[in-house]
Amino acid sequence: MLVASPGLTASTGRARARTRVPVGMRAGGPSRYVPRQLPAGDVPFTGRTDELAMIDGQLPDLRRDVPGCAGNVLLLDGPAGVGKTALAIHWANGRQERYPGGQIYLDLEGFSTRDPLSPADALRALLIGLGVADDEVPGSVGERSALLRSELAGRRTLLLLDNVMCPEQIRPLLPGPAGTALVTSRNQLRGLVVRNGARRLTLAPFDHERSADLLNRLLGGRRLAERAALDELAALCGGLPLALRILAERAARQPEVSLRRLVTDIRGEQPLNAFRLSEDGTDLDTVLSWSLKGLTEAAARLYGVLAAGASAWTLAGMAPGAEEEKGIGPADAAALLGVSREEAVCLLDELVQVHLVERHGSDRFGLPAACLTRVPRVLAGALSVPALPVSVPGSVSVPGPVSVPVPVPVPVSVP
Repeated sequence: MLVASPGLTASTGRARARTRVPVGMRAGGPSRYVPRQLPAGDVPFTGRTDELAMIDGQLPDLRRDVPGCAGNVLLLDGPAGVGKTALAIHWANGRQERYPGGQIYLDLEGFSTRDPLSPADALRALLIGLGVADDEVPGSVGERSALLRSELAGRRTLLLLDNVMCPEQIRPLLPGPAGTALVTSRNQLRGLVVRNGARRLTLAPFDHERSADLLNRLLGGRRLAERAALDELAALCGGLPLALRILAERAARQPEVSLRRLVTDIRGEQPLNAFRLSEDGTDLDTVLSWSLKGLTEAAARLYGVLAAGASAWTLAGMAPGAEEEKGIGPADAAALLGVSREEAVCLLDELVQVHLVERHGSDRFGLPAACLTRVPRVLAGALSVPALPVSVPGSVSVPGPVSVPVPVPVPVSVP
């Protein structure tokens, strides 16, 4: 009688499906599936020795079960192309023994050609990754979040939450006391720090020495005879590992072209043409343009104006990375857009939050010090912003009202 019960039969079938796990992939009992979802890392990986040590310091080896111990959340933030994902994956792949409960990787699609993953869909993916049957995933975000914490309870598991757009997108995904979340984003995710106790490690672009070293490794050390040209190529990449890898691929694909000739060709090309692979997901200008995603209309307009006038700012003595007294101030930004100083401060801070602009001193702002040559003007093209004549701080010349079509921010569905 009991065996013939449809409900019992279905439940038993689901239980069996959940326990069909390869030998050696069980932890804590027959129903514990141990996921190992990390992608392969970048090869070669170099230049982040200090940062790897910092992550070890921020996410200590929790080998002891400490009752009531708070979960660990570490955020790696920084500008586009700086290598946040590569660092996170490299670190996690080398720490598998710390997480006997498994390692789950999830791309939240915060900055990409696709819409950001909703919290509901992200939770479904995590639960299925932990071995929960699809038809056992609850309907609401709250229920899914609670089930995730239950599944992670008592097991040391790493969640690598990559490419996050905003705190609301991943707050329901955060594990309980035993779990660890390593988060990457172009956004500073300030609310995650304030409300969820996340710690932050901001990645800076490579200095010249590390840039040249990575480029040399990518070329297999075959171009040491052209060291001067290699150094020039490295300098063209603004310290961005993604840009260095793209140029290395081009050099390797054209072995008959000397590095000196490659430098000459690149300097004569249109902005960022040297960094195009005809693949939307990898082209540098496409990757950089994703940083505009989610900006408010006013902030996008401000960045468009600043980017279109990048060359003029430089000629005015306001080059990226200049001294504190240089750069643009809130009053300059307010004059450019015709808004109040208070609103300009908020808009500049919005750009700082996604690493499109850097703060220099208390009230000066500028393009990132390692910004690629002419990159801002390329991004301005994506906003259809005409170049503006700019004089000096305190005397900003604008030829009239600025009307800028901007990308429509993609909302993240939050309960």
